Amino acid sequence: TKEKAFPFLTNPSFKKIWDAWLEVRKKMKVPNTEPALRLALNKLSKYPLEIAVEMVEKSVERGWRGIFELKENKSNPKSTKQAGINWLKGGSDAK
Repeated sequence: TKEKAFPFLTNPSFKKIWDAWLEVRKKMKVPNTEPALRLALNKLSKYPLEIAVEMVEKSVERGWRGIFELKENKSNPKSTKQAGINWLKGGSDAK
């Protein structure tokens, strides 16, 4: 069964957001084919549950057809911004 292959599907918080994403795809008239869903679940299964939920949440929030890696670094979200500020101020990274 899918639940054995993809244990995330037995988690209520994951299942809720997964079903919401399937609804987004349905409203976009994107077929929820078995191969497409299996690929998405395979991608998600490479991450911890918390990250997988965030990835699906982002796709629902943005109305995306696919599932994508998170780009922001939650442990230090200011690092990129700070690097840009340092560069603008003529910091050590400026050339």
